[in-house]
Amino acid sequence: MFQRYSLKTILAVGLLVMPGLVLAKGPTTKEKVAALASAGKTIPVVYLTAGINGVSVVPPSIMETAIFNNGAVPADYAAIGDEAVKSFNAGFGVTAFKTVPSSQIPVVEKAIWGKVPDWAATDFELYVAVTVSGQYKANLASSTGAKSAKLNMKCAVEVMENIVDKKGQKKSDSIKTLRFDAQSKTAPIEKTPATLEDFSAAIPAASLTADLLEKEKAEIAKFAAK
Repeated sequence: MFQRYSLKTILAVGLLVMPGLVLAKGPTTKEKVAALASAGKTIPVVYLTAGINGVSVVPPSIMETAIFNNGAVPADYAAIGDEAVKSFNAGFGVTAFKTVPSSQIPVVEKAIWGKVPDWAATDFELYVAVTVSGQYKANLASSTGAKSAKLNMKCAVEVMENIVDKKGQKKSDSIKTLRFDAQSKTAPIEKTPATLEDFSAAIPAASLTADLLEKEKAEIAKFAAK
């Protein structure tokens, strides 16, 4: 009776039978960066923001109620984009990573997400998107009447490349996404916040910039060292 084996099993057996067999691998990210740098090409780093949202919870329930969406991310966080350029260049030993304004990136309309960057429409080969977002959460303790707030700022640093798929179509492909965040201490509030300004009075929205910067440096250094 014949048995069926997975491709993974067949390959594993083949490697045992033919120890000299080496499967072809594509260039690593480090090799791609080095090649582009040697050719004098730019590796764009684009800073984006995804807004700050506000929610509230009334314990013991963990259900969140939206207060506001897409509040402005303070201009201070643009330093996160600048630091990405410095950290990538330092980590890979090049000067190819450079800031490119988000206004230069084409956009495409998506049914769920609305307007998003159309990376495949660019001439970039390898590129980085640095996106900062945040959330304020108000804790409205129903039994004691006490109220408090907390801020969480998040960052996603996504390394991408444009490739041509098997159908001959150009598309954006993600190589690696580095995710990290910074959280404030809990702060007491006197009234239920209704706006971004209400939350910011208790916890300034820009107060986590330095913490997020330090975490970014560590994550990019770790990625570049691999």
